[in-house]
Amino acid sequence: MAYSVQLILVFAATLAIFHTCESQATANLYESSSGTDIVEPGSNVDLGFTITYYGRKYTSLYVSQNGYIATSPDASVFEYITWPNPGNPDYTLIAPYYAEVTLRPVIRSKPPSIPLYVKYEIVSQEAKLNNFTLEIEENVLAADGFRATNAFMVTWSDVTFSGVAWQTFADAPKNTFQAVLVTDGTRTFAIFNYHELTWTGGPNADGKAEQNYTNADFPPAQAVFNAGNRMGTYTLPYSNTSNIIQLETSGGSSMRGRYFFDISDDIIKAGGCHDNGKLEISPSFGGMLGGNVVEISGPCFEETDNIWCRFDDVQVVGTYVNRAMIQCVVPILKARGRIELAVSTDGGSSYGYKTTYTVGLLGHIPDGVLLTDKQEWMKTDPQNLYLTWSPSELIRSSNALVNIEIYGYKEDGNSVTWQKLRAIGEREPNSGQFNFQPSTVQCNSNDCLEYLVGAIQVSVADGSITDSPRRLWSPVLALGWFIRQAAITKYKNNWASQMCTEWSVKEENDKTWFDDVPTCPCTVNQSMADFGRWQPDVGCNINAGSECRYHPNAVHCVRSVVGTSQGAGSQCCYNGNGEIMYATDSFNGSTADRSLEWGQSPFRQPKLVPALSHWVQDVIPYYYCCLWSTENCVNYMRVRPTKACGSYEAPKPAMTYGDPHFITFDGKKYTFNGLGEFVLFQSTQSDFVLQGRFEQPTNLPFDNVNATVVTSVAMKETNSPVIEIRVNPDGADWKRKLTVLVDGQHVHFDEPGLMWQDFQDVVAIINNESPTANEQTNFTVLFKSGVGIQVANIDKLLNIITMVPPNFKDTTSGLFGNWDEDASNDLKAQSSGASPVTNADDIETIHKSVGVTWRVSKSTSLFQYTTLNFEELNVNNFEPHYNIPSLRMNMTLTDTVVMSLCGSNKQCQFDYYATGDSAIATATLDAQERYDQLVDSIKPVQVCGLLNIDNIDKSLKEGTSYNVGSRIKIIGCADGYELKTGASYECVTDDTGTITRWSPTEGAKCLTTEEAKELLAEANTASIALGVIIAIIAVAVIVGLTVWWYRTRQSGSHRTPEVDLEDQPGEKDTTDEKEVEGGYENVVEAEMMDEKAEHEPKEKAADVTPTEIVDDSEITPGGTENEGYAKGEDETVPEKPKTSSKSYLPWHKKKKDKSNKAVAAEKKDELDEKPVETSIDDVEAPAEPTPGGVAPAEPTPGGVTNVGFTKEDEEIPKHKKRFPWSKKKDKSHKSKKDEEHSAEQTHDGEGTETTGEEPPSVEPTNDMPDQPETTPEKPVKAESDV
Repeated sequence: MAYSVQLILVFAATLAIFHTCESQATANLYESSSGTDIVEPGSNVDLGFTITYYGRKYTSLYVSQNGYIATSPDASVFEYITWPNPGNPDYTLIAPYYAEVTLRPVIRSKPPSIPLYVKYEIVSQEAKLNNFTLEIEENVLAADGFRATNAFMVTWSDVTFSGVAWQTFADAPKNTFQAVLVTDGTRTFAIFNYHELTWTGGPNADGKAEQNYTNADFPPAQAVFNAGNRMGTYTLPYSNTSNIIQLETSGGSSMRGRYFFDISDDIIKAGGCHDNGKLEISPSFGGMLGGNVVEISGPCFEETDNIWCRFDDVQVVGTYVNRAMIQCVVPILKARGRIELAVSTDGGSSYGYKTTYTVGLLGHIPDGVLLTDKQEWMKTDPQNLYLTWSPSELIRSSNALVNIEIYGYKEDGNSVTWQKLRAIGEREPNSGQFNFQPSTVQCNSNDCLEYLVGAIQVSVADGSITDSPRRLWSPVLALGWFIRQAAITKYKNNWASQMCTEWSVKEENDKTWFDDVPTCPCTVNQSMADFGRWQPDVGCNINAGSECRYHPNAVHCVRSVVGTSQGAGSQCCYNGNGEIMYATDSFNGSTADRSLEWGQSPFRQPKLVPALSHWVQDVIPYYYCCLWSTENCVNYMRVRPTKACGSYEAPKPAMTYGDPHFITFDGKKYTFNGLGEFVLFQSTQSDFVLQGRFEQPTNLPFDNVNATVVTSVAMKETNSPVIEIRVNPDGADWKRKLTVLVDGQHVHFDEPGLMWQDFQDVVAIINNESPTANEQTNFTVLFKSGVGIQVANIDKLLNIITMVPPNFKDTTSGLFGNWDEDASNDLKAQSSGASPVTNADDIETIHKSVGVTWRVSKSTSLFQYTTLNFEELNVNNFEPHYNIPSLRMNMTLTDTVVMSLCGSNKQCQFDYYATGDSAIATATLDAQERYDQLVDSIKPVQVCGLLNIDNIDKSLKEGTSYNVGSRIKIIGCADGYELKTGASYECVTDDTGTITRWSPTEGAKCLTTEEAKELLAEANTASIALGVIIAIIAVAVIVGLTVWWYRTRQSGSHRTPEVDLEDQPGEKDTTDEKEVEGGYENVVEAEMMDEKAEHEPKEKAADVTPTEIVDDSEITPGGTENEGYAKGEDETVPEKPKTSSKSYLPWHKKKKDKSNKAVAAEKKDELDEKPVETSIDDVEAPAEPTPGGVAPAEPTPGGVTNVGFTKEDEEIPKHKKRFPWSKKKDKSHKSKKDEEHSAEQTHDGEGTETTGEEPPSVEPTNDMPDQPETTPEKPVKAESDV
């Protein structure tokens, strides 16, 4: 940091080389030891090194006598142009004083008597370069580490304005100023020195400078940086005004009249101090926990100023560094995105200087303190905990002492609070590492139980070496190890279970938030295609190679981007088959979030604070329900259920690409080559507008191409800023291929913490590239309405994919057409009543009758025109190529070459013939393939949803697929439950093929032991009663028959009783044979049959054919399950670990289902043959969850498998992950004989005959845990601290 005492002393000592003066004095010039006079009116100079200016690199410059340096001799002729110039020319200039200068009188008979000149010098002396370095570090933010290697200096000495006659030349006003360009080969800084300014732009009647001659020929001078190529302009204070001579006496740095600028990037950053009312800050972003020091420049500060900074709504005291710079430490913040940073010099009474500061979401900004062995930090009773940090990041002095402290976070009523809880290390060496025993710092106060979430802070101890305010923070973590003793005091040893019970009861009373939670997409492909409403969970992202170790069996998870009105959201996870995972099936799947991971505007309030509210509302309860205890994890799943996908509605894509081609929302493909700016689509829904700028391509194999490409796109909706993304021109794209502007201001995405940035009512702009290979070629823009826009740079043109949510249907218009599922009316002019063009191949008619009608007006355009001209860009009479035959004329490109690349694809052929660029043609093919993939991904999926029958959450199942055609088989129950009338269920549709349901609708039940005993007792009682009744009836019948027989004999009848009985009307008793679908008619009868089976020879039971059930009241039509959760009706527990690959392989052939009686008999035989033994290797280890965007070390609900069914005293090792279709076996439960028998019975090593179908479309990764391949066995409980 340049403000250190040592650096200031060195700087003071080395300024002697320059003509220095007091800070209030005017800047003197840097001395030039061997300058070279220019050749009038200017000279070309080969530098011998590279300077970077506005993102471009230059090795030669042109020096003009007229107060500027240009990058090309094209600017040698002076022109009276006001910069920025929206027309032509648009030269690249560095101009400390742009005005017409004369070095000789108009009549040259007498030479001037004063030594006026313009000289330049290439500086190579090490002493001068070192002093440039020191001054730059002192006056420019973020210049630490810069070391000058070369410099170029130009001095205009005693120059006067054009038109002065020789008679008055000696007495004419004179100006002296200087420009120095200093570089290290990558970064370049400019220094302007204004030593003496006495004239502004030209002569006047009496020759006085303050009365400037201001006719059209002699406007005031300009001090300006102009990028050229329509890239931007930066002007100094007073430029192009009669007050420009005040640059000499105004503040510029610690020395008046000296100004510093960082000119390397596409944004010119002013150093020193100035009077333009703007603030420059570095860094411009940080995390929510703050602690980093922000350097601020802008106004010229005085040592007596009472400096305060205000970040959002939090005020902190600032520190004076020098006249050009102050510092403020970022406080703890409770919002994300862009916040206001304001500076006061009067103690906070007024804040006259403002800028914006970007706050990154927790987990998106690198942590300053790292937690070693994160599993230990999750426990409640670890022996030792270790942490590390970078000593130099905290403070440069290795002798400094530090404090290590625990901070806690809570939400209470209407407030959110961070509180220092306890010091775990005081005045410790700044060694970068520390460890402690948690048992020595535990809290025993009830107040501690309010702080279950917290973080570790490392800071410089007071009075140690320096009072550096820098603070480093760990990731957010659970404080179970800190509050453990207090919890035991209040709740006894089962404190975690008690806390879970209290929490779940409270949550049961308020489930209204769940009603509006977004419905999960049904498949992983849908979740990735719907990028406007769902974004990947950083801890389980298939595209980033995440291991998903917090979601075993999952390959990808997404989170809803926009929260509900109450700030809730959904997390949706998908298995190796690409199907959604339900909370009821496992504890590592999809759950609802009471508080959205991203937070919800206006933030700063309980349940709405980004990341932290999610920790309080969703993550910590998961800890004490499922990690710190296990028996109540079912309660967590009941109040945080999966929002099933049956009612999910997919978005709709539209696209423009190539030269340019369009695919409308209804799938119509056509080509339109307009020149100018046009409406791609607009909607009455949220007043959304998307506009595109079409320009003729340059630097292609074929010059003067009569076609266009999209070079810029602009968009907005209600209350959002205008977002513009444009292609950078050649030479300016070495660092970034695309430029992003928000309300006209450049926004950079260079650092890891800036890859995702939030703005008002634009949820985010995301740089989709890796920070390590960050050319910024691909951005995604997410809007509050759910619209997603992807913009990609492909060989100097833009491909744009638009994805709109279902509520945009019947509201769109523009070049993307009206989404109404009717492609025939998409090609329609903007004017009402116009008939659509139906022939998509009639490019000329489409161009003249449809395309050009969607041109934007100057008043409706969203684009920036700082250096551009609307009329020049929008050419109404442009005539493009309309067909491929016209493109072939006078071309050297052969049909054979084109067809070998494009085949029959017309769009590819068009682009290749038009541009001659194979890369553009290939990109067109790729774009169409991408569109086809999107359309395929969002196709509707028919699902039945989770089975919704009695106690299904207590059952053990084969199969977790809920799509039409899938089959679920109930094979057992959890410990403490008994299976009655097991059954197999199939997801089917009705006769119309539109309504889905499970068949049969009833069947299996898991009863508690007590319930089963009660039913058995009832059955026994009923049997006794029935026996008595039958005995009475039998006696009555016998008596009756006897009487009848006696009377018959008396009457002489010869009929036998048997004959008479056969003739009696009535029904045969078939109770013992009657069955219904899924099993016997009632539980009592089933119990009686089970008892009978135990004492009588077994007979093979006939297969039971499911009977069609009309009443669907107990299932969820269309798969929209779990609605009962919102009403407190249903309870779920995680199912037992899956026991066969059949549950993951829908392409396996299914064995014919046996009757429930046969299954029960076989099950009993298996249990009689050998006792149940369960190895802990067969139970999936509960992995620590992650709260979405929070650093992966922390867990999220859904991160443990079947914890509720595991033994308390056994440890659960992690499995080596693999795909469910892998043929690797787990033999831990099979004897050798069992294995041999199994091998004889199978064809594929999995115990099941395969069908030969291909695996699902989801790409395999190695993050799936091994699946047990044994028959179901009693599960065990996990160690409570895992």
